[in-house]
Amino acid sequence: MALRRLQQLEKGLLRQPEKADKYQKIIDGYLDQGFARRLPEEELLKYHPRRWYLPHHGVTNPHKPGKLRLVFDAAASSQGTSLNSELLVGPDMLLSLPGVLLRFREEAVAIVGDIEKMYHQVRVIPDDQPALSFFWRNLDLTKPPDAYNMTVTIFGARCSPASANYVLCKTAMDHQEDTVISRKAATAVQRNVYMDDLLRTEKTVADAIALRSEVTKLVSRGGFRLTKWRSNSEEVVLDVPEEERAGMDGPTENVLGCPWNSVEDTLGVRCVEVETSQHITKRRVVAIVARLFDPMGLVAPYSLQAKLLVQRLWAQGLG
Repeated sequence: MALRRLQQLEKGLLRQPEKADKYQKIIDGYLDQGFARRLPEEELLKYHPRRWYLPHHGVTNPHKPGKLRLVFDAAASSQGTSLNSELLVGPDMLLSLPGVLLRFREEAVAIVGDIEKMYHQVRVIPDDQPALSFFWRNLDLTKPPDAYNMTVTIFGARCSPASANYVLCKTAMDHQEDTVISRKAATAVQRNVYMDDLLRTEKTVADAIALRSEVTKLVSRGGFRLTKWRSNSEEVVLDVPEEERAGMDGPTENVLGCPWNSVEDTLGVRCVEVETSQHITKRRVVAIVARLFDPMGLVAPYSLQAKLLVQRLWAQGLG
């Protein structure tokens, strides 16, 4: 199954040289950084009860043009079994999204940071690494594929979110010092991080600068790197080393899926563009309603009208 999926992937990549080059660079980066390792022949000849080969593919994000992410398909099954069917999800350690966003509006000075490659900073114990095997041959179809192991948690495994969140919180608890600022930084990790994004507000610029510095040092003790810093305060941004600042095309950017204007310090909802020239079907109405992302219900009085329309369409039994 994994070999067949590799062949399908290769056909697609060979038709898109630019994407193929990015894909190869991702895997080369994994090897250089120790996130993956090539398996020697003698290791492959030994039986391992947890050896499992994962198909993989590239995923793009319309909000991040030009960026490619490699995702392992842990839900892909062979003879009725997949890696995800053998894994436990673990406790839901993800914070409430509306809660994180509301706390982001509490004080005057906002700071936003991103944990670089968060999943890949969490090491998988050696006995479990064979379950994260995959094939690759540098797009050279003339040779048999090589086998590799991921050594870190992956995108696609159902246990990865719980594992990564647990390790991040454990880092904060284990390495905090007995000072006010260190305890505040540990609290920020536990209450203001959603996935790999930190959203925090402080009363003053001085408080924001001090917290940004302390929380960066705190998580770095567990191998995590907080970077791509943004703020609604120019003083805070200037305190950040230039290479650690987020590259911005304008004042408005996405914060947990919501447009945040750092100059005006406004948080809103992205407008859903509707192609009125296309034929409006029941399926299209549902798709358009689903595209509106409004976790805090800011435009609920308006989006409710669309949801009621969907309800009426179904009640009328229209095709």
